[in-house]
Amino acid sequence: MKNWNRTGKIKAVILAALFLPNLLSPVGVPGQQNPAMVFMLFIFGLASVFLTARVSSKILRREIIKPTWNDNPLTISKPLSFIHFCSFFFLVLGASVLLGAAIQFHAFSFYGLSLVSFGLGMLAGIGLVLKGAGDKAAKI
Repeated sequence: MKNWNRTGKIKAVILAALFLPNLLSPVGVPGQQNPAMVFMLFIFGLASVFLTARVSSKILRREIIKPTWNDNPLTISKPLSFIHFCSFFFLVLGASVLLGAAIQFHAFSFYGLSLVSFGLGMLAGIGLVLKGAGDKAAKI
């Protein structure tokens, strides 16, 4: 937190502002509890990040480097920065829904778990892309 620039602080405030409403009033559709959906969202997040990064690097000639918290997510030249912020967006929303449902309803929310799974899939996709990029991604 000491090394955060202005962009990193703004991103943290945005995520904190999104955490509170879902903590106080968690959403979810009762009766729709499909554990397979959690796994499918993880796979979809992983595959979508991998394919997006490959298209960005091969066709659009975008730079694939390891994202940091201080990167501007709206920078078009580094597509992984936006995906990195989106993954934390889904993780924070999912965690707040899980925690809010546990506190208010004493229940487990598959909706919150699905959001967390999608965010983790996106982070795993970033790791997979960086592992495949090899030495170019290591030069940060």
